[in-house]
Amino acid sequence: MAQKIQQMKSSEYTKELLKKSIKNWKNSISNGEFQTVLQAKRNDKIYRLYNVKKEHSWVLKTIEDKKSKKKLLFCKNIILVGCGLYPYSLFDMHRRFPDINYHGIEISEKRAKLAKIITAETPARDNLKIHCCAGEEFDYSFMSDEDMIFISVDVNENKIYEQIIKTSRAQIYSCAPYKSSYVNGIFT
Repeated sequence: MAQKIQQMKSSEYTKELLKKSIKNWKNSISNGEFQTVLQAKRNDKIYRLYNVKKEHSWVLKTIEDKKSKKKLLFCKNIILVGCGLYPYSLFDMHRRFPDINYHGIEISEKRAKLAKIITAETPARDNLKIHCCAGEEFDYSFMSDEDMIFISVDVNENKIYEQIIKTSRAQIYSCAPYKSSYVNGIFT
């Protein structure tokens, strides 16, 4: 008997290829962050992770792109959904604006645990809290209309927007480098 070879539709193949590329890209970013943290730990210089170059400060870049810097005068809380294991963008914001409370949301338990360990070794330790949960499960009700929520480019934001709008009055931003750069990064 001849075996039937099932072929995938072109659109399904492209969708699967895209999913695989996105997963590989996310893993590559995580591995890079992990290597940076590991190297700092090996050299007993975790404290250096707090000093972030401006070109890596995606939250600040978003604020500047949206011409929202004046809003920081009244902002009491900033959240980054999808902060990763090395919340460098929040470290940079804390260094520049230390009177704001920062919250990083990370869905991965391992990444959140590492982010907590790193944060404890920096000047941000008292003003940056890492939460391990999905962004759509977080309670944003403490956020006022002067506060800001940033959603990382690699996070699926649809359900998160719903949760934020239901529970908060905070301003919501898609965080730089934005979706087009993210998609370009996957294929280059």
